[in-house]
Amino acid sequence: MMRAHTRRLASGAEWIVFAIAIGVSLIFLLFGRGMALKMARQEWRDLAGFCARPFRFVPQVFTLWRDNRMLREQAMELAAENSLLREVALENERLRGMLDFRQVAPWALTPAEVIGHPGPGIGGSVVLNIGARKGVVVNAAVMTPRGLVGKVVEVGPYTCLVQTIQGKTFGVSLIIERTRVQGILKWLEGDLWILDGVPTGTDVRIGDVAMTTGQGGVFPAGIRTALVSELLEESAEQFKDVRLRPLADLQALEEVFVLMPEPEEREPHRTGSRAR
Repeated sequence: MMRAHTRRLASGAEWIVFAIAIGVSLIFLLFGRGMALKMARQEWRDLAGFCARPFRFVPQVFTLWRDNRMLREQAMELAAENSLLREVALENERLRGMLDFRQVAPWALTPAEVIGHPGPGIGGSVVLNIGARKGVVVNAAVMTPRGLVGKVVEVGPYTCLVQTIQGKTFGVSLIIERTRVQGILKWLEGDLWILDGVPTGTDVRIGDVAMTTGQGGVFPAGIRTALVSELLEESAEQFKDVRLRPLADLQALEEVFVLMPEPEEREPHRTGSRAR
């Protein structure tokens, strides 16, 4: 509203200057004579032009402001489009990696999307968008191309609840890929996991990969699960303190795989399980 009012003032001022110029010109035409009149007319034209000059810049300023605003809006639209394109590219790369993993994995895998985090913190448990109608059963292993995520603990017709390895009641038998040393994966708190039951004097190094052993019948052998991240100094205790870091990013789960049982292993879904 203020800009429109300023434009009207600028336009009105130009018309006032123009009217004064016309009036003075008529006076000179009616009453002026000779060289003095010509000089007076020239001086008046110069004066009128000088007085009107500042008013010519007012519309130009508002034109420049309007063009600048349009350019800013276009820049914001392009930035939003670029952000969307980057997100789509990352999603395509992630899905392509999952497809490649599914083609080479030795298990029957069904893709699923994470649609909820019902636990007290992200990573503790997740809800997937597939259930019994897709053949999901309790205790089915859940993983990403990077590593083990957890297992299904409850199954509905169209969704299922997964307990990740970030859980006090969760335990899985792991083996160090390089040296075949075995232990039990346990979550203590926060980002702290340990490989429990590793005897002192065994060959375990930082960076070693730990994968499932297949013992217990829940998780098949060979699922990469964690890396050895820290080894505390050995003491007189019987077991080593081996710290682990999960390979799967539990804080950023979006797409996962559910390991499907063989047809003869499938059974009606039920809720809850304590099996390992």
